[in-house]
Amino acid sequence: GFNMSQLSDPDKKRLSGLLKDVYEGLADKLKNLESASEQIEKLMSTFQPRLVNHLKAKCSEEWSWIEKNATISQDGNGMKIDVPEEQQVKAQEAFKNWEVCASKNDFGTKSFFDTVEKEKGEFDKKNELCLNDCTANLGSKSDESIKSCFSGCFTKYFDSTATQIGNISKTLGDLNTKLI
Repeated sequence: GFNMSQLSDPDKKRLSGLLKDVYEGLADKLKNLESASEQIEKLMSTFQPRLVNHLKAKCSEEWSWIEKNATISQDGNGMKIDVPEEQQVKAQEAFKNWEVCASKNDFGTKSFFDTVEKEKGEFDKKNELCLNDCTANLGSKSDESIKSCFSGCFTKYFDSTATQIGNISKTLGDLNTKLI
């Protein structure tokens, strides 16, 4: 992410204050993003179990080995699957078969979310470069020009993120209708 560690303490203090002002100015955008993100989390919490059940049905043969031979536990971070040591080789084959079947039957869900992750990384990188440009030659820049620059970076970043969240929401809606 954006790194201020190479800056002098007075510069860090100056930038922190300017960033705070910029964030306050963009508070509404940030609030909208947060509520849109919470919406996505809600959609995901109903979508994921439905998708898993759909895949278990479509790939019942591939799933049955895993179900019989593995210990499956559910927690806040998803599903955890443990396999006894002596079953590791067979387990790898079973998981591979499951993945192949699941990817054929998940309506493009995995590849969609892989793309989302990649885009998110690109947004982060662009924002970091933008912020670094804002802080180049700090001494010669006024507070207003730095704030304006920061504001531009974050506005682009938040807007890109909002668009992506909108796409996720729409795609989840579309995928949900396919799972019925």
